[in-house]
Amino acid sequence: MASKKKTVGPLVQALVCRDFARSLLIEDFEEVEAALRGVEPGRREDGQSFFFAAFEGRASRLRLGETPTASLELLRRFDLNILGHQDWLATRRPGFALKYYQYLAAMMAEVWLWRLSKDAVGLALDFEVFRKIHRPGMEPVLGADVWKLAYWMATGSGKTLLMHINILQCRYYLKDRFKQVMVLVPTETLARQHLQELRCSGFTQARHGLEPRAEQAEVVVMEITKLYVREPGRAVNKGGVSLATEEFEGPNLVLVDEGHKGSGTRSDREAERAWRRIRGNRSPPSLTREG
Repeated sequence: MASKKKTVGPLVQALVCRDFARSLLIEDFEEVEAALRGVEPGRREDGQSFFFAAFEGRASRLRLGETPTASLELLRRFDLNILGHQDWLATRRPGFALKYYQYLAAMMAEVWLWRLSKDAVGLALDFEVFRKIHRPGMEPVLGADVWKLAYWMATGSGKTLLMHINILQCRYYLKDRFKQVMVLVPTETLARQHLQELRCSGFTQARHGLEPRAEQAEVVVMEITKLYVREPGRAVNKGGVSLATEEFEGPNLVLVDEGHKGSGTRSDREAERAWRRIRGNRSPPSLTREG
């Protein structure tokens, strides 16, 4: 009897970016993750984090540089960068410290953004090689794909503050690549929450997209339902309060909260397709957070 051909499920396909990012950092990522469980946040006498030790003890498996020594030096720098961003938030949020899983998420973003700033084309080519080997049934990786990342983390896992660290990371690596930071959310309530959290974290000039423009605005928060793409040659009467995407001329760093909203029913999926068009209009690079 012929064996039934195994197919790769959509979730496994979607996680190819995660698997590739792990491969950029170290072999046997799961071992590091297991070693970090139970490790408390803090610093060693040399200034590195306690989390750093799990990587340091596996230097021969690091894949960042051409040699284990070069890889370890790069990782040492990434660790200090993350700690610097953590400290920036901690001065405004006393007691704040990254849990091990937040640290790992920040480290994966650090590695990705480093590669992206250094050689985006090379990153895309390496990603495509990985895709051919590990996900041969998937569509090819395109150059634009490496500019889009997503976090999929549980509710209550601290994604909001991790997003604030992501903003600082993107400023460090991609400061000349975008004009402004935009946070897109599905509801007005969530927009108000993000504005409050951003200001508490030190982004004091954060504003809502419908508020008067301010030259020093650090982050713009906007409900995606209040944005639309203007069609050339067509009159638009949206009604209510809304703005065309062209009001936020890019390129922008776009962070999408609750990016999975609008994917349940057929009408929801149609809305999601429209939202993707809005998110993609004049706005790479982008980060999405799910949960």
